[in-house]
Amino acid sequence: MGISAGSRFFRMAFILCQLFVLERTFAGKGNPAESPEHILKRLYQISAHGGISRPDIVRVPGRAIGAMYHPGRNEIRIEESLIDVCTRFGPDAGHALAFILAHEWSHALYRRKDLTPVFSFLESRLSMAEREHAADVQGALLAYLAGYRPERILPRLIDTLYTIYALPEAGSGEYPSPALRKESAKRAMDLISWLVHLFDAANLLALEGEYTLAEKAYRHLAGRYATPELFNNLGVL
Repeated sequence: MGISAGSRFFRMAFILCQLFVLERTFAGKGNPAESPEHILKRLYQISAHGGISRPDIVRVPGRAIGAMYHPGRNEIRIEESLIDVCTRFGPDAGHALAFILAHEWSHALYRRKDLTPVFSFLESRLSMAEREHAADVQGALLAYLAGYRPERILPRLIDTLYTIYALPEAGSGEYPSPALRKESAKRAMDLISWLVHLFDAANLLALEGEYTLAEKAYRHLAGRYATPELFNNLGVL
């Protein structure tokens, strides 16, 4: 059955709207006054995983844990001192805080076996250091897709955290080395570049009326990482 002119116009208009949304998403936030609660809300929205409720943010005193996800209470605990550390990055404070929260949110997603984060390597047999490494990659990706720029601050942030919390430079059974964590960030940025280019190509295919090819591209993306924009575009094809 042929596609009417009205239907084709609707599809093109919808895809153009999604391109506008994507452009705004990747424009970069990082407002230094942005609260942890607001940042986590955006991370939760962009992850498109409705199978788990958004954790609460609980601010705690001291300088011992930094930040951690508490599965029993479904909350992310973050020390006030760590929030202060992020503010030292000035205009990039929001990017630093977004990465930290995205890292902990990745731990929350990992505990849901029915969900499919961007990587399938989050398995129960991983060591704690390997889980931290995996959450770094996933967290950097989540932060970027939520409109933040973790690549601007990650090397400096990692060095600062290892100094403040006196973590071993060579790594340990609990934490990877700073060098490995920086490599995690690079891997995440490389993957993001691929995702963005494939998403752009799918949108252009849809605009040209190549709906079958566009759908294949969208479904391939959804198999690696699901976002509301992907499901919206799939629904209109």
